[in-house]
Amino acid sequence: MKTGTKELFAGRYELAGWISTSGNVVVLAADDVVLNRRVVLNVFSAQLSTNPDFIKAFEEATAIASTLAHPNILAFHDSAREPMCYLATEFATGGNLRQMPKAGRRLSPSQGLAVGLEAARALQYLHARDLAHKGIDPTCLRFDLEGRLRLGGFGISHALSSFGLAPTGGYQAPE
Repeated sequence: MKTGTKELFAGRYELAGWISTSGNVVVLAADDVVLNRRVVLNVFSAQLSTNPDFIKAFEEATAIASTLAHPNILAFHDSAREPMCYLATEFATGGNLRQMPKAGRRLSPSQGLAVGLEAARALQYLHARDLAHKGIDPTCLRFDLEGRLRLGGFGISHALSSFGLAPTGGYQAPE
C-alpha cells in the first residue's frame, strides 16, 4: 500500500528511518498512518519469520507484551507475522542510555539513582507477573521527553531468548 508516493510496511507504517540492526532484528522509526503516531518497528529476519518454532515463541512473547501496562515500560502497540514478524512499540524520543556518552551527556549521581529506581520498578512489575526481561542492556533503557525511563526490548528479548538466541547484537551482560 502507498500513501502519497511512499510505500507502507504492513499496510500502515511509513518508514521514517533506521535506528539499529542486530543479526536478527532491524529496528526502524516509523509513522503509524492509521493512529497518527511515531512508533518503533522491530522487524525480525526473514529466516526467523518463516521458522515455525520462532513464530510460536514470537506469538507467545507478543501476547505477554500486549498485557503489560506500567509507566516505566514502553507501551506495546502492534504485532503481526506479515510481511515478516514485527512488533511496534512506543517511540521514546529521549534516546537511550547507550547514546548518552556519545552525545556528551552524563547522568549526575541523583539522576543515576532515579534511573536505577525506575528500572527497578519496571523489573519489579515484570517479576510480580513471573516474567523476566532476559535481555537488559543500555539500549533497553530509554527515555521519554520528560526524562522518565521506559524499559524496552521485552518482546524481542523474550522471543529471542526462548528460541535460544542472544537478545542483542552488541552488549552482553558479563554474568
